[in-house]
Amino acid sequence: MQTAPQHHAPAASLATTRPDLAAVKARQRTMWGLGDYAVIGTTLPIVAESLCEAADVGAGDRVLDVATGSGNTALAAARRFAEVTGVDYVPALLERGRERAAAERLRIDFREGDAEALPVPDAAFDACCAFYEHAIGMQRIPNLAGRAWFRFGDGDHVHLLDGAGAPDSFGHLALQVDDLAATLDRCRQFGQEPLEAARIWGEQRWFVRDPAGNLVELFAVPPPDPPA
Repeated sequence: MQTAPQHHAPAASLATTRPDLAAVKARQRTMWGLGDYAVIGTTLPIVAESLCEAADVGAGDRVLDVATGSGNTALAAARRFAEVTGVDYVPALLERGRERAAAERLRIDFREGDAEALPVPDAAFDACCAFYEHAIGMQRIPNLAGRAWFRFGDGDHVHLLDGAGAPDSFGHLALQVDDLAATLDRCRQFGQEPLEAARIWGEQRWFVRDPAGNLVELFAVPPPDPPA
């Protein structure tokens, strides 16, 4: 049996190149800044309101709106008294969002940033809230100011803000606690190791860092009354 010769075409060489994502994003940022896209956004508030309704967003919830644009979803969440941060990489859209929030007297933290490198700490805020509430023993109280407030003792308030901690600072919060040993144990359970400091008035005092790096002094007895 005779067979016909077979001819094989040479395999095509498939060259692949990775796109320059930085250049792509730069072009996108420029394009989104050319027109007043916030005008289009004002025709779509029902979508953002429906989303917040479906997610059951309420007072005190912490909402991060990524690719917020001119803030439709951020505004809807803030109207429900949530603590809202809106992130986008187009400055012009963020500025429109700030204008819209100001018009409604809503507090929203609009930040310029990339969704692939968000300018917010990973769970640091929630970790600090849990530390002050459960380790230190503060009472978290509702507020409309957009950040966490705590009541300590007979009414002193501590306000916890978003942002970097102060790991190299010796400026600190000094707190008198009812049960020093139990408070120190709870701090250790949160992974924050207290360090004993030099005694004052013959009594113990300890320093501990919160999850964001801020320094807290703990002691069991109040300082003596100043001389008359």
